[in-house]
Amino acid sequence: TPCLPSSLTVLDLSENDLTVFNQRFPQLTMLILTGNRLMTLPHGELFPRLQTLLIQRNALRMFNSSDLKRFRELQYLEAGYNNFVCSCEFVSFFRQDVDLFITLRDGRGNYVCDTPFTLRGDAIDSVRLSVFECYMIPAVSVLCSLIIIVLGLIVVTCHKLHVIWYLQMTKAWIQAKRKPAVGRLAEELRYDAFVSYSQHDAEWVEEILVPELESAHPPFALCLHKRDFQPGRWIVDNIIDSIEKSHRTLFVLSEHFVTSEWCRYEL
Repeated sequence: TPCLPSSLTVLDLSENDLTVFNQRFPQLTMLILTGNRLMTLPHGELFPRLQTLLIQRNALRMFNSSDLKRFRELQYLEAGYNNFVCSCEFVSFFRQDVDLFITLRDGRGNYVCDTPFTLRGDAIDSVRLSVFECYMIPAVSVLCSLIIIVLGLIVVTCHKLHVIWYLQMTKAWIQAKRKPAVGRLAEELRYDAFVSYSQHDAEWVEEILVPELESAHPPFALCLHKRDFQPGRWIVDNIIDSIEKSHRTLFVLSEHFVTSEWCRYEL
């Protein structure tokens, strides 16, 4: 092509196996590039007076408004029978905006999708892509963010409402209910009472109440968590075991007791 005069107004280079075409023709009004291997439209700046471009049966993947704006006077385009990639951007441009720039002289039905595979052979005008397909990455990001937020809210809610604590209590209660309620030997009841109290009331309980009861006649055998719980054992198991080994449970009711989680469980 370098030997061609730049004054040409019509140029037919069809079926020449071209992969690129970048020679300048300032007077050219019609360019025929049908049947080559071009993957993009030629640069419009090279053809300032071009009015008609034929580029059918090439390897064209897509084109957009920027490509067409480079042609200052382009009016007619024939680009059917190419391997178009039906991306969201290209489908949207082809269906809504392409007619604002040029006239597709070979008919819109000749513009079909090659990829993705699920759309191969479909006319671009008939393609309907969902919002999720067009914005998959942002949609996945938003979805993951929502999942994280929901999980975070669940964790915070569970913490605020003590859900895990109540689940543990329910499990312990079920285990306690499964134990045989009859047939307990008298020697298994080691204590007269299990004393349930808040740690805030410990000074009064341990220095006044307990000494008074344990020094009575006859003395009371009391079970205290500070003194009689088995070290290293889960506190729920200790509570259940102590209650089962006691004839009664003695509650020291106070404001602190009512607001204590473990005391609520003992109740």
